[in-house]
Amino acid sequence: CTPLSELLAQAAGSARMCASEGRTTIAPDVVRCVKCGATASRACCLAWPEHVDMAPVTEPRLAPRDFEAKLAAAIPMCVRLGGLQSARGMRPDGALLPGGVAAKLLSPRARDEQEELAKPPADCPMDLYASKPKGRSPLEPKNADAGPAKLATPARKKTSSPADEALWSAWLAAVSALDAGSFRFTSATRGEDWSVQYASEAGRLELVLRADGAEWLAYAEAPASRGVLRELLLQPVARMRVPASAAGLLDGAWDFCLPRVREVALTIASVGAPVESWQASIGLDAEWKTSTRFRGWTVGASDADAAHLDVDVRGEYELLDRCGGAMNCMHKRSGAGPPLYLFLDPERTGTADGDRVVFASSAGRMGYGSARRTVGTLDASWRPWSVGKKQPGARSDTVPCLVRGAWVAASGLALVPLSFAGAKVAAPAEPPRLALRGSAPDGPPAVPLLRCEVPLGDGAAAAGWPAGGWGHLPVGKSKARFESIAWITERLELPAAVRGWTALEAAEAVVAWHSGASPCEASAPSMPRLRWVANARGQVTALEDPVQAGAYEQALKRRPAPFGVAMRADPAEGGATVGQIEVSANPLALALRALALMPTGGDGAAAELAWRVVPHSDAKEPRPPLRLSSNKQDEAAGQPPHFQAFSGRCGRVLPLRPEQQRSLAWMLRQEAPDAPPFVEQEVGEAALPALGWRLEARARV
Repeated sequence: CTPLSELLAQAAGSARMCASEGRTTIAPDVVRCVKCGATASRACCLAWPEHVDMAPVTEPRLAPRDFEAKLAAAIPMCVRLGGLQSARGMRPDGALLPGGVAAKLLSPRARDEQEELAKPPADCPMDLYASKPKGRSPLEPKNADAGPAKLATPARKKTSSPADEALWSAWLAAVSALDAGSFRFTSATRGEDWSVQYASEAGRLELVLRADGAEWLAYAEAPASRGVLRELLLQPVARMRVPASAAGLLDGAWDFCLPRVREVALTIASVGAPVESWQASIGLDAEWKTSTRFRGWTVGASDADAAHLDVDVRGEYELLDRCGGAMNCMHKRSGAGPPLYLFLDPERTGTADGDRVVFASSAGRMGYGSARRTVGTLDASWRPWSVGKKQPGARSDTVPCLVRGAWVAASGLALVPLSFAGAKVAAPAEPPRLALRGSAPDGPPAVPLLRCEVPLGDGAAAAGWPAGGWGHLPVGKSKARFESIAWITERLELPAAVRGWTALEAAEAVVAWHSGASPCEASAPSMPRLRWVANARGQVTALEDPVQAGAYEQALKRRPAPFGVAMRADPAEGGATVGQIEVSANPLALALRALALMPTGGDGAAAELAWRVVPHSDAKEPRPPLRLSSNKQDEAAGQPPHFQAFSGRCGRVLPLRPEQQRSLAWMLRQEAPDAPPFVEQEVGEAALPALGWRLEARARV
């Protein structure tokens, strides 16, 4: 078993360090910015952002597919998270949503939607809304008139409002749904960090691997409707941090993120003299022409307010105006310790007035559908630049900072791996000997390569499995279905018996191909005939026969699939359910396709068909550079005897030069009666990405 510290080091070495690497490749000559820590290949550094000083990355790199295999062997495929019911006794004292905080927690678009829903119906008596001040939504708290730049007034009483109780009950129901449920592996994704995803019916679990440690994040199912509950459940409800020095991935302490929102006061003061703002640097006129900003900021807070933050944000932040970010306003905290950034984090939708400056441990771009984990969110009215004709020489602002959730220790939580002692795997001990004899209207049959049997346990795991019969999965159109069974297929190994080339017998198909016909109409349908048609200008063009072309396209869609995956669920003893998965291949069909692409002629009776299954990867294999060989060391042939003067030729007959004589010797050897035969080969390939297998079938003549 790989030690955790070594596994984390390999995860950092195989993580994506440049956008050009994608998910499978490694870029050469990677450099790292000494200021912000961003990495990129030297070729990509020629584009924006330019960064300040790029130093070469000296850490050893590991191929992503090699690390993915090690990761699959190190992590559990199915886990159970228990003890979530202990959250019932951890209700925070006081109000969960102090006055005015609920409106600030939502994005401008979400607030507009809620205000639209809160409008009275057309047939509703207006006296029901008469008690509400003009312009205020019935869903808005009474003390929401404080404005976006003022601190929300905390509740004077420790008793909770009905809105707080409703939020606590809804959050507790979402978290309790995760308790004792099984989380099954779905995928491992390579990014700036490696992320392993687990799914259950009520939420998901994520394992993030970094160089300094691993972190488990539990997410509950967020409601589809916009609101405070959705904003809170987009963030993890529990986490377990595992240091690199731990014995294993499951050795850590759990924390709950309770649904309490607080607004703390931060003092943000400028450092140094003002400089030109980003808006002014790009030539914007009007109020931006004289706008300025500062090279640094000092963030301060009282000890009581800092205690509400998951990470202490106090310190001095340096402007990194060459390291990207929205409006080039990325700031990084100076000094030792884990990195902490202060930057503008734009919303995907809405106006720029709703964008906010946030504190976060990562300033990278977020993928679609993912939410950024922030330490704190400043009020939308605060910006690190000043606008107007008269610019201040220094700034010191008291800014409200919104803190979503309260992290508290949870001693009752436990993550337990689930074992499947009754799992069985069957594979052929020897390569199957396949032969095609006679005609096959539907094409040659497929041959099973592997069959496994796994106890599904609870009924949730068996959901979607065909009961009582085999259900076939479309290999190219079932990504979500393959992810749901990845906790089984990820551990399936390619049978060793099918990794080498195995001969196929199809004598009648070879004879048909040698005569000019298709070797198998079901596997390789005959192409339509070409008709040469002259247009009005007299130009002759080739057109396919329209009737035959239509039949040909339909026949292509009906060809036997190279791979097949079938699954079924059957009842077992004790009321349990057992799932079966069968993976099959059709080497004969793929080999006949390859044979049909070979030009007829030559020794057709010596045609050979063979197949094998090998590991598949989308990564580009490095190819050795093309080298042109020299014939300087070859033996030269004599001068051709017929290179002589003849009637009708004028001029002198020149003898062959030495290099031409050496080339002539090579040509004579190729045409000699005892010359070795030239083998022509066509290889057909078909991949099964869900299992990482590739079927290869070749035809040789």
